[in-house]
Amino acid sequence: MTETTIAVYRTDDPAYLDSFGGMLPVTVLEVVIPGDGWQVAPPSGEIRVKMNVTRAGYRKSEIIISSAHNIVPRSQVIHREYSDRVISLYRWE
Repeated sequence: MTETTIAVYRTDDPAYLDSFGGMLPVTVLEVVIPGDGWQVAPPSGEIRVKMNVTRAGYRKSEIIISSAHNIVPRSQVIHREYSDRVISLYRWE
């Protein structure tokens, strides 16, 4: 039997906002409520981030709060030619 390890991330770890416009780079300012990336319904956690780009309805330096499954640590993303894969076994603390 294999043991599953959940990666733990904190403030200042590089991340993406997973949006309809793609994976947008953000800076994590604060973990308001800790949460898990795999928990989608109901959403888990609240993460305050600052946008690093202007794209897809967001502008650079805008500050937003989103749930943990929408704020994906960059090391949890595998980039492919036509898509991205998110490894959702992560937690924001």
